[in-house]
Amino acid sequence: MWRGAALCLALVMGALPCAPARAASPEALALRIDHATLHELGDAGSTLELTTLPARLTRAPRVFRHYRLEAGFDLPDKTAAPLWAIYHHQLSDGARVRVNGVVVGDVATSTPTTAVLNVRPYMFVLPVELLRNGPNRIEMEWATHDSMVHVAGMVVGPFDLVRAHYERRFFWQNTMAQVGLDFALVNAAMLMGIFALRRSEVRYLLMGLTALSWANVCFAYLLPPMPAALYPYWLFVRILGISGVAACCWLVLWLETAPERQGFGRLCVAWAMVGPLWYLGDLWLHNSTDSSRLEAVWGSALLALGLYPLFRLARALLRRWDWRRGVYLIAAVAGILTGGADLLMSATGQSVFGAIGYSAQATSPLWFTAMVAVLVKDFATFLVAQRQQNELMARKLEEQQLTLQRLHEQSQQRERERAALEERQRIMQDIHDGLGSQLVSSLALSERGELDAQQTSALLRECIDDLRLAIDSLSGDEDAFAVMAGNLRFRMAPRLRAAGITLTWHSAGLQDSAVIPAAHALPLLRILQESLSNALKHSQATRIAVTLTSDADHLHITVQDNGRGLSEQPASRGKGVGIMEKRARSIGARLRIESSEGTTVQVFLPLAPHRSAPTGVDGHAAGGVSAL
Repeated sequence: MWRGAALCLALVMGALPCAPARAASPEALALRIDHATLHELGDAGSTLELTTLPARLTRAPRVFRHYRLEAGFDLPDKTAAPLWAIYHHQLSDGARVRVNGVVVGDVATSTPTTAVLNVRPYMFVLPVELLRNGPNRIEMEWATHDSMVHVAGMVVGPFDLVRAHYERRFFWQNTMAQVGLDFALVNAAMLMGIFALRRSEVRYLLMGLTALSWANVCFAYLLPPMPAALYPYWLFVRILGISGVAACCWLVLWLETAPERQGFGRLCVAWAMVGPLWYLGDLWLHNSTDSSRLEAVWGSALLALGLYPLFRLARALLRRWDWRRGVYLIAAVAGILTGGADLLMSATGQSVFGAIGYSAQATSPLWFTAMVAVLVKDFATFLVAQRQQNELMARKLEEQQLTLQRLHEQSQQRERERAALEERQRIMQDIHDGLGSQLVSSLALSERGELDAQQTSALLRECIDDLRLAIDSLSGDEDAFAVMAGNLRFRMAPRLRAAGITLTWHSAGLQDSAVIPAAHALPLLRILQESLSNALKHSQATRIAVTLTSDADHLHITVQDNGRGLSEQPASRGKGVGIMEKRARSIGARLRIESSEGTTVQVFLPLAPHRSAPTGVDGHAAGGVSAL
């Protein structure tokens, strides 16, 4: 029994050394390649030992060069993982990758006529059969037109582990760059459209330029091969985009603090232009596209400029909280931190955030979301203010309409009162001129005993006729002239018949479209009455014909008898005819009296539809332009 127990214990103790190897974590199997040998191929070739990866090397002047990189790694046990992979943080110029002499990856590289710039990680699968236990060899070959040689870090490890690192970096660096590009283009279109409608809002212009500049920077992650002659100028456009992003962001933040002076704005724009001009100077004078020193010095100062508006923004927030300034502050701090990290990575190849790589594109959606949030808030505030303004304007308009309505009603009331007063004055004047003068003259004749009973009866009848005419004209209706003329006819017809005179009356020619103002009706009726009375008293006629015709513009009245005519009448141009002419002139009518075989009295009155005539100097309504 003791022998069996001892044997079991020996087996367990013997198995213990093997347990850690079997339980080793995948991270322990990852091999980071830290050093390599770089060969520059060609007649003037050279060899350089790289003791630390990643590495950045400057080669000036800029010419088309070929390079080969050799590195190795020791694999203790290739069976520790079913599948292996090699992970390159970045292959800027592309490369053909061999492991143990076998090509495992081939990324397009530059040619004498084309240039390649890749800002993305790469992963290549390594079958177990390709690997060896112990030393393994990696070879890479590529060509470039750049003055800077970029040698990225490499990791060899189990496929699942390497893929996790690769996918993490690809997502945060390249996928987020695509997202940032989409965000930037949408924001640029929206902000520039708003600025086109509201030119006074300079902040929208700066936000739009920020978005366009960032779209330019993000496009580097998606850049296809380009003509070699354009490659250095594409790098210039990229630096111009970086300067535009930083300067416009700082100006937006600076304007948020309501600055009183313009000095910082001018400094921002001036320093932002230094970087692109510096790069062009190096390119044209030294044929160099190396921007590492430029980005280290100029880029760091450009980032440092952002501390001033951030300080002003933070101080304003401490004094009084404002959510939009808070959003801007958070987004800007994140942008400065990631921008500084990317400057360091561009100069050294080392990422501050480990496996993420370039990180500014990961925070760019935060900045654009902040801009959109502020824009939406501004728009919502504008809508609220607009609605309040519309409501205020609607209330004021309603008040003005009520005021205008009251004024209109008061004006109409005053107009009615004025019209009534004028009508009373007109009637009083007519009564004074007509009935009053007749009564006064009749009274004087009666007092002197010059009137007999028959003459007195005739005078009183004329006064009554004149009073009836005045009463008929009180109706005030503009279409009542035909009715008033008909009333006059029926009053005069019995007298004419008693005197043996046949009266013929034609009024069918009066059209409904002819509008005769009430102020003109009484003078016309008195002229008509006076014509009939003169024919009754003096003409010894046996027939009298009255014709009333009209159209839309004129009224024509004709009174024709077959009597002796004016030449045989006593006082042929006496007081009655003068009064008739005066009444015609007062309303703008034309009176014509002809005497050949009898007497013909014609009245022509121009009509102005729906217009009341002004009051004449003698109290009657005055007409417009004479007709005929």
